[in-house]
Amino acid sequence: YKVAKRAWTKSELLQQAQEAAQSAITESIDVKPKSKLRSQTDEEEQIRQLGERCAYYLDVERHCLEKLGGGSAGETTTTVGGGRHVPTLVGVYPDDENRDWLVFDLVQRTSSTDESSAVAAEDADADSSIGHRPKPARTLYDILQEDWVDQRMQRDVGDPNADHHLYVLQKELGMAEESTFGDVLDKTLVELLRTVCVVNAANIVHRDVKPGNLLITTQGFVLIDFGSAGDVDPSSKASSAMTAFSSVLGGNGNRVGLEDDGVVALSPIYAAPETYVKWDRAPLNFDSFSTA
Repeated sequence: YKVAKRAWTKSELLQQAQEAAQSAITESIDVKPKSKLRSQTDEEEQIRQLGERCAYYLDVERHCLEKLGGGSAGETTTTVGGGRHVPTLVGVYPDDENRDWLVFDLVQRTSSTDESSAVAAEDADADSSIGHRPKPARTLYDILQEDWVDQRMQRDVGDPNADHHLYVLQKELGMAEESTFGDVLDKTLVELLRTVCVVNAANIVHRDVKPGNLLITTQGFVLIDFGSAGDVDPSSKASSAMTAFSSVLGGNGNRVGLEDDGVVALSPIYAAPETYVKWDRAPLNFDSFSTA
């Protein structure tokens, strides 16, 4: 089973902007009036730049995963060896509209957590009709929401810990039933540090380490979404999208993802205060802050 992702196209971004503008009008949100010509010109330029940046982020992710050894399935050579800590990149494939897709092996859910929800029943019905269908691994964010979701559902499952997020995490990590919540926290921290260390050992700074980007398996965590990452080592090869985008940024020693001094879209809650990452000033410390 595979999963795939691609960059937003200019037409899709333009459509999103138009829908947002229409929504603002519908909700009677005051928008400062602008010259019609200037507004249209500025918007088109912003959309063009955003489209280039989206394509650039996709190429950054491809570069970093290939360096980490998450290249094409079946290959025996790896550059660094991200192993089980990063997704396996199968390849890049264009669709009928010539849009490039990054294709990955599905990171499967490997736990045996009991599920009694309607969603699980629906999945079971689907499985019986089409055969076994593996479920994607859950993110740490999914687990952290368990308490809130199940408090609202007020399910009576007998065991008061059944819906506790640490108990669910214990199951997803494949830990023994007699494990304590302290054991779960210890394993979580160790596996998180191990995953981030593997990425940083390749001189790659992820810059978006957060619960939503950590898939859980019984072997530990898989760190995903390298679009905001940066390669501290200078690269001798760059894609056309990288070259086109970085040419207007001035470059930073041809370090992929760091051409514009490391300015990227970040998650404020988990991002280090120094959002500008300097490749020559302990750049990997950014991930240390996010991990903490």
